[in-house]
Amino acid sequence: MTCEEGVGEAQSLGESQIFTEILKAWDGPPTEVVTPIKDELLLLSEPTNDAGRLHVVKAPAEVKGWLTRKSPYWPRDFASMLVYSIGEEVVTNETCVFLNVNHALIVDAPPDPDNES
Repeated sequence: MTCEEGVGEAQSLGESQIFTEILKAWDGPPTEVVTPIKDELLLLSEPTNDAGRLHVVKAPAEVKGWLTRKSPYWPRDFASMLVYSIGEEVVTNETCVFLNVNHALIVDAPPDPDNES
């Protein structure tokens, strides 16, 4: 098959189609708050327990951000997250993470009073 032959079948896949939390982040403040169920929660580079650790969250610290709970692209025990803050610190590096949902308590973030109409 040449490049010209496959043109009609080709489709582009946007990052936000895989990581839907990106679209939520454009819409407003963090939508989820995540806390460790036990002593710590690992925020990982890939959706596997053996992946590199990007952040280690010690209880009772909270992670605020935007989460995609289910995806056909990784195991169901994992969620992807765009991290806004850990504790009181705004995160500016390594903000795209995976976490094992069995190790975390995930709740909806409270409304942001600065963004309410």
